[in-house]
Amino acid sequence: MIKTSSKKELIKKIRTERTRLSNVWLQIPKERLTTPGVVGDWSVKDLLSLICWSEHKIVGLIHTHKLTDAKIWELSDLERATIIIDRAKDRPFIEVRAEANQLIHEVLTAINKLDVSELDDPAGFQGLPAGYTPRQFIAANTYERYKAHLPDLQAWLNKGS
Repeated sequence: MIKTSSKKELIKKIRTERTRLSNVWLQIPKERLTTPGVVGDWSVKDLLSLICWSEHKIVGLIHTHKLTDAKIWELSDLERATIIIDRAKDRPFIEVRAEANQLIHEVLTAINKLDVSELDDPAGFQGLPAGYTPRQFIAANTYERYKAHLPDLQAWLNKGS
C-alpha cells in the first residue's frame, strides 16, 4: 500500500485517478454500460456500483469516525462485491452514474475537513480493518481501486471498438 505524505497529495491522487477512470467510462457506448463482461459477469454499472459503495463508506467513516457494515468488510473482496452488486442490480445506470458524480465531491470535501493527523491515527476510527490507518483505508478504497479497474474498463472500451 502506498503511503501518501500529505492530505493535499491524497486528494490530488484521488482526483487524478478518478478523472482517469471517468474519462474511460464516459467513452463506453451507452448500450454496453450494463452488458456483463468487463470483469467476469460484471458490467460497467456493476463496477461503478462497487466504487459508489466504497466511496459512500469512506464519507461515512470520515463523518462519524466509525466504519459501518463492519461484518461485510470481513468477507473476501469477491464475496463483498457480489453482495454489493446484487443490492444495486435494479438501479438504472443513470442513477448510479449520478451518485458517482456526487460521491466523489463528498469524498474530497470530507477528506479536506479532516486534520492531517487523523489520517494516520486508526485509534480515532472505530471498525477499521486491522493494519489499516484511515489514510491507507481511504487510498485502498478510492484511487487504488480506480487504478485497479482502469485496465478492465479500457479493455472493455477497446473490445467494442
